[in-house]
This record gives sequence, structure tokens and C-alpha cells, in this order.
Amino acid sequence: MQKISKYKILSLLLLVPVAVIIISCDQTNYMTYDTDYNGIYFEKDSVFYSFGISPLEQLTQEVEIPVSVMGAPANKDRSFKVRVVEDKTTADKGTQFKMPDHLIIPKDSVNGVIAVELFRNELDDESDYKLTINLVENEHFTPINEKQKQILLNFNNKVVPPPWTDAWGDQTWPDFKLGPYNDTVYIKFLEFFRAMEDKAPQTYEDMVDEYGKNLMEMKQAWPFDYDYSMTKYVLQPLYDFFEANPEFGVQIPNPY
Repeated sequence: MQKISKYKILSLLLLVPVAVIIISCDQTNYMTYDTDYNGIYFEKDSVFYSFGISPLEQLTQEVEIPVSVMGAPANKDRSFKVRVVEDKTTADKGTQFKMPDHLIIPKDSVNGVIAVELFRNELDDESDYKLTINLVENEHFTPINEKQKQILLNFNNKVVPPPWTDAWGDQTWPDFKLGPYNDTVYIKFLEFFRAMEDKAPQTYEDMVDEYGKNLMEMKQAWPFDYDYSMTKYVLQPLYDFFEANPEFGVQIPNPY
């Protein structure tokens, strides 16, 4: 076996720190580039909101569209820029929606929002509305790619009847409790149900666990296991409301 001289061994040992230094320099350069890169993007490609079953008194809604930054936080607020894509937008700016002119990524953060305000009175009950927004390069940020620089906000004022069913699986509205189906009755019914969170919190929590927040998972036409509470906290206030507001033209059965 050929022997390696002590001089060759010494030379090899001296090369090791040099290699480590070279590797360290490469890693440092990469991390510096990655940290300084200020790309901006949408995490989702679409957002949806419906006024449909919100309280009748709710005339506006602020929808927050999240925006994220790829890169390190800054020690000051940084503005970012967007534009409405007109040929992919059916809603009227200033009438059916409003957007802020000044948008920022706050100091020490890599997240921001576009707060879009929607106006219910300017929407009809049948149409779907679209607002398409593009991120635009400015002095602070560059969109990271084409796919994640655009987002679609869909919104409407439609009321979709609940998918409640009877024992045979047919879709059913409990007219024996609520009268003939009516969008206004359904909206007010859910409003009084949500109010149970303060008036009967344990019952409300149990029902939400079983049927969902808006009772959308109810598998029968009426939650008979909770009939007493529903009559007291929902049906009676609902009956009283329509009796006191005949302009709605609604009559429901007297629960007592």
C-alpha cells in the first residue's frame, strides 16, 4: 500500500476550512437574496359572500381579501397597488362596491387585506356579481406569478331555501310552524335563532353542534328535540315581529 506523506496530509487539512468558507459564502448569498425578495400574492383565487340570509337591517358588508408577501417584514408600512379588471367585473364601482385607494402591508408584517365594502340596496335578488382584482407592481412589491396575482370576489343578495327534508328525504319547509315559504320569514327566523346564543347559550351551542350554525345540516323539517326552546325564543318573537310589522305582508301561525 502506498504511503501518504505527512506533507500531503497537511495540505488536505488546510483545504477543509477553505471548502467550509466557500459553502458558507454560497449559503449566505442565497439567504440574503431570498430575504430581500418582496413578492406579493393572493393565497386564494376566489372569495364568496352572500347577503342572502343576513339580517334584513344589514345593508353593507366589508369583505376582507387577504394578501401575503414573500420576503422579510419591514420596519415601516409599505403600500401595494391593485387594479380592477374591467372585462372580468360585472359590479359597479362606487355604487355596488367600494375599495380603499390606499392599501398597505403593515409594519413588521407580511400580511395585508383589501377591504371591499358591498352595498346591499344596490343589488337585486336574482343576479350574481363579480369583482376581479389584479395585483400590480409598484416600488415595494412585485407579483410572484401570473396565477396568484388575480382574485375573483363573487357576491349576491340571493336567498336559497334551506335543504331541510322530511322523513322520506324530500325537501320540506315546516309550514305548520312558519306558514308558506317566504324569503323574509326565513331570514328573520335565522336572525331570532342566532339570538339564542345570548338568551339560551347552552341550547344554542347544542343545536349548532348538531345542525350547524344556520341549521343547514338539519335532517328533518323541524328540530322536535328542541321544540320548547325554539317556540319560546324563535317562533314567538317571529310571530310578534310580523304582527307588529304588517308592511311585510306576512302571516305565520300563532305558536301558542
